[in-house]
Amino acid sequence: MKAINSLVNKLAECGLSKFIKVYRPQLPIETPANNPEESDEADQAPWTPMPLEIAFQGDRESVLKAMNAITGMQDYLFTVNSIRIRNERMMPPPIANPAAAKPAAAQPATGAASLTPADEATAPAATAIQQVIKPYMGKEQVFVQVSLNLVHFNQPKAQEPSED
Repeated sequence: MKAINSLVNKLAECGLSKFIKVYRPQLPIETPANNPEESDEADQAPWTPMPLEIAFQGDRESVLKAMNAITGMQDYLFTVNSIRIRNERMMPPPIANPAAAKPAAAQPATGAASLTPADEATAPAATAIQQVIKPYMGKEQVFVQVSLNLVHFNQPKAQEPSED
């Protein structure tokens, strides 16, 4: 529980808009039917994964900080199993002037041959597209769902001294 509290506190410091879900399924060791003293299987594994799911929402910068916080924790090791990122805006921004959005190479020729390189010819169209998209980029909220494992390293079993 300390690891989850530490993780949630780190994520809260990242400036996320909201937490949607923090879910930890019950571990096999927590069920009364599984007694760790009777199980030799638990002693053989050097580490135990403890699954955890977190879902949150934030802008681009806060989501990047959150992912860095998850993978950069000093006291605990979290591994990311899967991640799903979804933008709140599912539709592209409207383009007011479709002719300005076409690259210069795609516009019909006026009959005169152009001697300018292709890079210079497409620069005005790229600038027009950037002006249309600029108010939208970076302002949207992003929904993130992450499936993690908290890796718990088991203590090695004390070995019997050998009689050599």
